[in-house]
Amino acid sequence: MKQLVCTFKELKPEQTRLAGGKGGSLAHLFKNGYPVPDGFIIMPMAFERDELTLEAWAQVQAHLKKIRQSGGESSFAVRSSALSEDSIMASFAGQFDTVLEVSADDDVRKAIRTVRKSRHSKAVRVYSEAKGINESHDMAVVIQKMVKADISGVLFTADPITGNCNKMAGNFILGLGEKLVSGQVTAYTFKLGRETGIWRRGGYEGPLELKQFAAKLAKLGNRLEKEMGCAQDIEWAIAGSRLYLLQSRPVTSLIGYNPILGECNDSMTGNYLWSNVNFGEAIPQVMTPLTWSVQQQIYESWQLQPGYQSSGNIGGRIYLNLSIYASVLAALGKNKQGIMRFLEGMLYTRIPDSIEIPLIPLSIGSRLSVLFNFGGIIIKQTRAVRGLPRFLSENANWCERMQKQIYETNENVELTFLWHNEILPHLQNTVWSVMGSVTQFSDYTIKLRRELIELLGPEDADKLISGLSGSMDVSGRSGLLASLGPVLGIAKVYRREIDRTEYIAQYGHRGPNEFELSVPRPAEDRVGSISSWRSLGNRPLM
Repeated sequence: MKQLVCTFKELKPEQTRLAGGKGGSLAHLFKNGYPVPDGFIIMPMAFERDELTLEAWAQVQAHLKKIRQSGGESSFAVRSSALSEDSIMASFAGQFDTVLEVSADDDVRKAIRTVRKSRHSKAVRVYSEAKGINESHDMAVVIQKMVKADISGVLFTADPITGNCNKMAGNFILGLGEKLVSGQVTAYTFKLGRETGIWRRGGYEGPLELKQFAAKLAKLGNRLEKEMGCAQDIEWAIAGSRLYLLQSRPVTSLIGYNPILGECNDSMTGNYLWSNVNFGEAIPQVMTPLTWSVQQQIYESWQLQPGYQSSGNIGGRIYLNLSIYASVLAALGKNKQGIMRFLEGMLYTRIPDSIEIPLIPLSIGSRLSVLFNFGGIIIKQTRAVRGLPRFLSENANWCERMQKQIYETNENVELTFLWHNEILPHLQNTVWSVMGSVTQFSDYTIKLRRELIELLGPEDADKLISGLSGSMDVSGRSGLLASLGPVLGIAKVYRREIDRTEYIAQYGHRGPNEFELSVPRPAEDRVGSISSWRSLGNRPLM
């Protein structure tokens, strides 16, 4: 017999997609011990033109009978589970029909038909167009034991408007919750604070009716967020002093990347302080998706805190997540003043005193994980600095050899092999070399900046610090900013102190878009280079 109906407990991983967003999620949570009311899923292939087949209806009746025999409440909730529903891009909350408190088999069958047909409604069509979803909505249907709630509500584990992850926000009403989800009634609001042990304290803000259940809700929210890997939009109910979980899905407003619109905005992923200082100078223009994806892979090993990005993409530009560093330092015992001094030294800029740095709550386990990751970063940087002389002596030849291999390679498989086995490891090692060197230098710079601030004030101190350089010019003399090298090098070519080959070898990788992979470097732009050299060669000598 073909399985057209599947219980939460029986659903297999390969069936999850056909179970729809809601059905797959509920089955997962049920099997992991969450307080989900028992139920089953009617798969999409059980329908013909939105009507149950005879074979499917027989299986539904068998499952209804089994739940009734288990005792307790004998009425059911019939809910939608479209394949596009409850995803990270679209929740469809309140768009499809739900039918509650049905008992008799005939009433259940009518409710299934009502829910299934709601996929064709005008409301669903409008919502789909707004989300950029053009496909027709195939739908599974979920049937659960009915929870006759005393209190029904929703809980967002991060504020869906501000992204603040230090407080959970929610709404509730007395009685059944369908009117709350569909927005038909005005609900009570409440907030649950997270206990960080640093600058914020946990607690409950809201009506007294819910206060005695606040701790249970907070515990459920924290567990679900960790289980599902992102901020959650949770539907819950309380009946007879027992807390039930009715649904958990991603908070659709808190996504860093919208694949439909192609928009990047990691500031929506949580309540963090982001900075473009230094990054903005190195990468002055908006990145292409290719450049951003490569940057992510290069810096992936920087991750201090699992589940949180050290860098993010906001409008096509790279930003550093200062909240991660502040949270780690706070967990290690640094006070606010010490944290601010560290960040200012790292960024070479002054952070206004009025700025509040949101902190990420860290459990004891998270703190140990951070310390382990931090230790790994220090080890990698130390190794890279020790091998720096050899790296610098071999790097130019490596780049020349790799460019030749890329130009001579036509097969995607060969290019993929080069990327994973040669280019990416080399780039990551380059980052460790740079960061290790900068870290050693910045320790002295931070101390010098503090002394200069006391003598001259922050503005003059920053001006003096920004002029520091240990770079070499083309003649081997030190004291020039590296960014001035290409300009002064052109002057030397003009005066015929060096030739074009020497210039390209020294500065051919430099340019305002040298981080952007879609823009050829001067050494790679052969047509542009020839034109420029001809123009330069036709000028009279001074």
